[in-house]
Formats: sequence, C-alpha cells, structure tokens
Amino acid sequence: MSFRNYINLLLCGAALLFTGCSLVDEDLSDCGSNVLLHYRLRLVTNAPAELDSQLGDAEDAEIRQRLTEYLEDIITDQGHDLDLSLYDTVPPMSRFKHTADNMNGSSEWSIAPYLPVGTFWHTAVANLQSNGSLVLEEAESGAEVRIVQSLEDGMVRPQTAGLYTGRRELPVLYGVNQEEEVLLYMANSATALVVDQSQAPSVLSVNVKVSGFATEFHVSDSTYVFAPEGKDPLVDTDVLATRDGGTVCYASAHFPSHPAEKGSKASASPLWKWIVHAKMADGTTTESVLEISQELPNGYLKILKVKLLDNGVVATSEPLVGVSVTLDWKTGNEFEIEF
Repeated sequence: MSFRNYINLLLCGAALLFTGCSLVDEDLSDCGSNVLLHYRLRLVTNAPAELDSQLGDAEDAEIRQRLTEYLEDIITDQGHDLDLSLYDTVPPMSRFKHTADNMNGSSEWSIAPYLPVGTFWHTAVANLQSNGSLVLEEAESGAEVRIVQSLEDGMVRPQTAGLYTGRRELPVLYGVNQEEEVLLYMANSATALVVDQSQAPSVLSVNVKVSGFATEFHVSDSTYVFAPEGKDPLVDTDVLATRDGGTVCYASAHFPSHPAEKGSKASASPLWKWIVHAKMADGTTTESVLEISQELPNGYLKILKVKLLDNGVVATSEPLVGVSVTLDWKTGNEFEIEF
C-alpha cells in the first residue's frame, strides 16, 4: 500500500468514526455524505419600471441618478454574507449545524458540506450583517428563528442592503452524489418620496418618516409580523438632494407593508404612510400624512412625487393617495411606540 493510500484510509476512517459509523458496520444508513448545495438569489422587482414611470422626465434626471445610486445595494441580487443553518425536523427543531460564508457579490454560491444521513430543515439568510437595524434572533430553533429590527432613539434605521432568505426540507441520502438547490428571495422593499421644495421659502426644514411596515420576519415559514394597530414604529429616511436643493428625495428601505385584501393590489383603508413635518419660519410645524392604500410587497419600490407648498403642506396629484394636514402640529402629539 502506498503512503498516500494509507493516509487516505486513515482520513476515511476518521470521518466514519466522527459520524458514528464504523468500517465493520453492515448497516451504513446512518453515515453521511457530501451534499453539493447551490444557493441562488432571485430578484423579483418593479424597480426599473417604477423609476421609468415616476422619474422618466429629463427634469428628473439628477434626482433619479441619486436614487438609483442609493438603491444599488438594496434592490439587487448581489449577495455578500451568507448565514446557513440546519435543524432537526422534530420539535424543538434544534440547530445542529451553522455555517457562515461570503458570496463575494455574486448572485449564486455553492458549498459541499459533509452531512449525516437523514432529513433536515435548512434555512439561508443573505445580506444580514450591517444591514441597518436588523438582527437575527432565536437562531438555535428552526421553529423560532426570525429577523427583527431594533429601535434607536425610538426610531428604526433604514435597511442598507437587499435582505434575502430561503428555506427548504433537505434529505441527505447515503452513498448518493447529491446536488440540491436553495432559492433565496428578497424580504425587504423600498420607498422614495420625491419633494419639489423650490416654491416653499417659508419652510426652514423638512423631516420625513415612513410607517406601516412589518416589524419582523419569520425565516422558516416566510411570514411577516406587524405591530398592533396604531403602534407601528416610525422608520427613518435618508436624504438625497439635487445640487441646487430644489428637489429632495427621502428614501428608505424596510420590511413590506400589510398585504391588501386577497385578489386585490389595493385596500379600502390605508396600508402604510409617509409622515412629513415642515418646520416653518414662524416657529410652527406643519404635518402632512400621506396615506397609501396600495400594498408594497417584498422586492418592490414605491416612488411618489409631491410638491411642498409655502405653508408647509405637501400636495400631490396622485388620486390614490390620501393627505391629512395639521397646520400647527405640536411635538406633544407624538406617542411612544410599544411592542
């Protein structure tokens, strides 16, 4: 026997012992196998069409460029960090294997772990690290694992990357060269309020928040959790402005909105909203609440163009957007968000 073959035999024996198998076992069904796992990020979005329809005019070219650059890391199928877990399929679905990998900006990735024979529940999450306020919780249990958003100073920071998740049952067979595919889909969405502020000299500053979106995402069953009615947390926006400051875009990334009624894209009641506070030169604040009855699904972008009037009121010609205005809004009207 050559030295190389001798070493290979030792390594094989070590692997069998590690997985609880033996070279003299007659039944090797509880041994393991290398499984080639292919991960593919699948982006389903309306973003190109939304940009064309809402910011397709020549006068919108500059703000469209700013927004496009902002969305490059959000509405994209590029993967970076990849978090992989394998769970037992019987309660309490304990995690027995956890792997972290790097997709290096690719939309596809493959690994070939050595796994014991059996049937397992597999979850995959991409682009979770350093993604705004997102945190993975209860990851040791396949039934409980979820992605939540933390509050900072009572506010949710915008997410900064396209969050992708996937899940599937994974059978591992003995003595079979297995290749399995795991598809990951985007779990967040984005909004952009484009404000023409050129005709509002009496407005000193503008602050925009969005609200009405899910607060957490359950990875194993791909479901969203929402706050009780009236308790939706406020999500902050990032400010993108033209060089002259005449047009300002308030952009944000977050979880999707409440779904509309089954079979419809719109609801009879508002599903989510923008909240705009305009601080006036006379010391008052004007609040405009723009209520949207169209659902915002995962992977989608919603752009709304509005005009800021000199009294601080936000005006829109969009018939499906309801606007309520408080001319002398007081800070005391704010309420504390509870979960």
